[in-house]
Amino acid sequence: MWFYPVNMAFATEHPVLAHSEYRPVEAMVRTGEAVEVDDVDELLAAVRHGLLSPDVGEEAVRTALSTVEGLSRNGYDLDRWLAGNGLELTWRGA
Repeated sequence: MWFYPVNMAFATEHPVLAHSEYRPVEAMVRTGEAVEVDDVDELLAAVRHGLLSPDVGEEAVRTALSTVEGLSRNGYDLDRWLAGNGLELTWRGA
């Protein structure tokens, strides 16, 4: 069994400039077994203290829930879920 933390981040594509924003919430994936969302308390605190807007907080929660749904539909297999979304990971040394 493999354990993967999946951090939520949002990126904007641009030909010259890259921009990404980290969200303090993550999905913890145990391959073939389960996924759970972690650090929601940090996300809510960031919204409460004005570090993130309520809209950004809502987007992060929706993304986390969508991630949980997608992983559960793919048997909690991170590689299969990512491949189904057009992303293929290669692991160093594999």
